Amino acid sequence: MVGLFYMDEGARNFFTVKAPVTKLSDIKGLKIRVQSSALMLDTIAALGANPTPIDYAELYTSLQTGVVDGAENPPASYYSNKFYEVAPYYVLDGHTFSPSVVLCSEITWNKLSKEDQQILLEAGKLTEEYNRNAIEAADQKAYADLKAAGVTITELEDPEAWQEAMAPVYKKHGARFLDLIEQVKNIK
Repeated sequence: MVGLFYMDEGARNFFTVKAPVTKLSDIKGLKIRVQSSALMLDTIAALGANPTPIDYAELYTSLQTGVVDGAENPPASYYSNKFYEVAPYYVLDGHTFSPSVVLCSEITWNKLSKEDQQILLEAGKLTEEYNRNAIEAADQKAYADLKAAGVTITELEDPEAWQEAMAPVYKKHGARFLDLIEQVKNIK
């Protein structure tokens, strides 16, 4: 496979029903909806919360009825799905980014002329830039709309404590990349 370009949906953040989350202790014991993925189950557990896999189509009702205490989504999805109506506390924790990598079969790639390969790579760079700008604009609009709707938007008081809580997750799911993980953590 040949990687052509990346896209993403922006930062994913937690939202909760009953109270804002600003400290690691605020999320402890909460039932947090996650997709059924070993990485996300372990991430939520490492934070001291109870990972609760629920179908996304059932999330609004699950928040409304108390099946779960919270979940996570990027701001535009949180707003467009109206989760703020039943879970009005949104914390800017940025615990996950979900990149999409656009790939091409190496066999197909090698059949293309150098000129066509260059055109695809340039189009990819333009797409990355467009995606980044569109996500940033959508996030800013969502934040403004959420504030207007009365959502309490908070920030973490001690982000380092959250990072430290991830140590077992990094070891389990990224053991081969611990040096790279450390480099990423140290980017300012």
